[in-house]
Amino acid sequence: MNYQDHMIRGAPSGTLGLATQSGWMNSEVFPQVLDHFISHMGCSIQKPAVLFIDNHESHLGIEVIDKARENGLSIITFPTHTSHKMQPLDVSEYGPLKSHYEIALNEWNLSNPGKRITIYDLPECFSRAFYKALSLENISSGFKRTGIWPINSEILSDHEFQAAGVFMIDNRTLILDVSNSVHKEKQPLDYEDDLNEPSTSAKHSTANVIDRSFSEIAAIRPLPKRKAKEPLNHVKGGQTLVASLLQALLKKKMRLRNRNKNQKPCARRPSICKSEKTVLKMRLKTHIFCLTIQVMKTLNLTMI
Repeated sequence: MNYQDHMIRGAPSGTLGLATQSGWMNSEVFPQVLDHFISHMGCSIQKPAVLFIDNHESHLGIEVIDKARENGLSIITFPTHTSHKMQPLDVSEYGPLKSHYEIALNEWNLSNPGKRITIYDLPECFSRAFYKALSLENISSGFKRTGIWPINSEILSDHEFQAAGVFMIDNRTLILDVSNSVHKEKQPLDYEDDLNEPSTSAKHSTANVIDRSFSEIAAIRPLPKRKAKEPLNHVKGGQTLVASLLQALLKKKMRLRNRNKNQKPCARRPSICKSEKTVLKMRLKTHIFCLTIQVMKTLNLTMI
């Protein structure tokens, strides 16, 4: 897909525009994103910097690692399924950004009645939301709430990292060392040999150790099961309620029948007597219909 400059018309200053066939980030365009970041960050070997990103495959290419090492940039990736807790953008930025972006879209529609918004109008709306949401307070709050800065290792508990262990192979942790551009395998600690050692032992540090003894995500968060519907024969009180409704219906019918028998015929006004009879029949039919609906609702039946 060919990128055109008018695609980011009205976007925030310094915006980098890229285009892919799928619309998602890939390993072909991410090196350009890293170049854009390095140019604005001004990092180098003498002035190192740290970049926190998720561990998407496009972020871990050889070209990316070499470029980061050459410019003194250390890359730290978040464990799988933990970005909603550890990534500052997810914690304090995306929520306000979505709210302000929705407001900007509504304002555009009000300011342009009868017009249809296009993808070329979105950068301008996003720019309004960008400057309102990405304030200094929100950015600082994101790093503080995730424990990145000021450093707070106790802000997240160990069980919040358990989902990442499902995707580890052979109970091993892969560590990306940008300085050496190699992958090292860290073997899990043998806790059985250290049960008798004091907690202050310097042999092993358990500050960054994550328990990866399970292999199924269902062990962390069991999948919800659909509650089976009870059969109609086992409805509590169903038969008693039906019997009472039918009994009330029969009593009502007998009462109306006796009322018609005891009523004296009206010879002078036959038309009035006939109309009263019709009204009584309609009331009886209406009452029977209402009782039938109640019985069907009780037994979870539907009308055909």
